[in-house]
Amino acid sequence: MGKSIEDYVKNLVKDLKCDEKERLEIEEEFLDHLCMLKEEYRMEGFSETVAIEKAIESFGKESKIRKGMQDSLLPFYKFAHFGIWCLFLWYTYVLLSELLIKRILTDLRNIPLGDSHSNFFDYNISDISIFDKSVFSLNTNFIPFKNISNYILNHNNFNLDIVLYNTIGQVLVFLPLGIFLSLLFKQLKLLRKLQIIVVAASTIEISQYILKAGQFDVDDIILYTMGGLVGILLCNLTSQIWFSMGKLKEKLQYE
Repeated sequence: MGKSIEDYVKNLVKDLKCDEKERLEIEEEFLDHLCMLKEEYRMEGFSETVAIEKAIESFGKESKIRKGMQDSLLPFYKFAHFGIWCLFLWYTYVLLSELLIKRILTDLRNIPLGDSHSNFFDYNISDISIFDKSVFSLNTNFIPFKNISNYILNHNNFNLDIVLYNTIGQVLVFLPLGIFLSLLFKQLKLLRKLQIIVVAASTIEISQYILKAGQFDVDDIILYTMGGLVGILLCNLTSQIWFSMGKLKEKLQYE
């Protein structure tokens, strides 16, 4: 197999908007097809180099093939991509609104938040400082699973809605972020996506404390990250099922 064929195929598939598994399968199919074309030209008496050149030439222009492949993978890709970005921006606005903006506005109006929220202790004291030792200890938790285990093991001491909000609810909050990262940034590895989720969760928790809109809780970061991971895995699973169904349909058509 000529190296120029490999380069040609890699250049064809490198910019396709699909997951890595799908890209590798497409690349393998292209390589097989080009190798067959090359062997046909070799049988006609052409040299290895000329056979490769003719195989690539007969395969077609890269831009045209790439566009055709992208259209077959996801019709109306640009429209769909734009729609996903709009949903992502709307989700970001709702997330920040619920976790930060509404809490800040509520506190400014001196209206107590509901029991399902984590209020900032002693916020109404005008001269209170977030750097005060007692305030810091009351409004921060750096012990992993401390509050999670408390809600689960001592659930009888809390209303059900409080337990659900502070456990499952925190997971669900970041689940869409994992889905959006998988849809919009397919080229990112799992570890990189998780890093983004951890940074986003940590930023929100730190901002809540600094702005006195809530407590900093490492357990929230853990639950947010779990939700983002579930979103990523769900998106990847759906993509694999969709791709497998497409391959099965293609196979049945040729049988």
